[in-house]
Amino acid sequence: MQKFDWRSMIKMNIVVLRCVGLWPSGEESYKPGVYTIYASTVLTLFLLGHIFFQAVNVYFIRNNLSAVTGTIYILLIEILLVFKVYYLVKNMTVLKQLLKMLETEMFQPRNSTQINEIQADMKFWQMLIRFLWVSVMCSNLFWAIYPLVDNAGKEKRFPFLAWYPYDAQKSPYYEITYVYQTISVNYMSSIHVSVDALAGALNVYNGNQFDILCDNLRNLHRLTKNGTIDAGRNFRYCLKHHKHILDLKLQSSKIFYATFESDWIEFSEEVKKELIFFVMRTQKPVKLSALNLFYLNLDSFMRILKTSWSYFALLHQISNRNS
Repeated sequence: MQKFDWRSMIKMNIVVLRCVGLWPSGEESYKPGVYTIYASTVLTLFLLGHIFFQAVNVYFIRNNLSAVTGTIYILLIEILLVFKVYYLVKNMTVLKQLLKMLETEMFQPRNSTQINEIQADMKFWQMLIRFLWVSVMCSNLFWAIYPLVDNAGKEKRFPFLAWYPYDAQKSPYYEITYVYQTISVNYMSSIHVSVDALAGALNVYNGNQFDILCDNLRNLHRLTKNGTIDAGRNFRYCLKHHKHILDLKLQSSKIFYATFESDWIEFSEEVKKELIFFVMRTQKPVKLSALNLFYLNLDSFMRILKTSWSYFALLHQISNRNS
């Protein structure tokens, strides 16, 4: 069977990351060279610089609650991006090694059924990412043109409130600053979407690996090598595969059931004992955590949404009272 290309789904995503300075060539992280200088320059100019000018401006507008609440939300999102970039760069070598591991035989689909399942998941992921890109680009376009349309002929405004060490209202400083803010927000948005898309793709890959493992377990009595069936060898292959997978909760919970969907009654006593130990290890589904602080699941997501809405409602109420 032809080798399955796992990188095809994230090919464009990697191109974007490389353009923004977050994907050095090769299988390792940054090395001294032109690309490292380029990455440092664009990150400092369009990410850290933009955040710095907005953060300083918070001090000057600290007595204007409405302006502070309008700025702090965007500023916190931009600061969050700094952490995304930091952890991406920190784990760059590991990420590239994981992508390289997917090309090995251990992680390859073994039949057309598995390939069809993988491709279905890929299409759904790609649809979501396209929708996210369109939404982000539309938002950026709105931010770029709204100050010009809303305040035409009056005071010169920028897409974002920020402080600059020069009179930004004078021409050509105003035009240069306006373009700088527009480039910066598009640059940061590209990083946001690309990093999130990469994380989402890795999760899809994880789920695919569990689907492959479950299908292999169901067919322990059918998998052949050189025209012969060896249930013990097939199971040890699945056990090795399971050890190499970065686990997810939903898909990993299926392993318990998939193990017994094979024709295990006819297996030897040795294989049956190995199956029992394997099932005991897989009864507890795996979970992803955020910095070991809390698990990533639907309940955590709903609590975050409820808390965010509560803070927004409080700030909105305070803002209305002061207006």
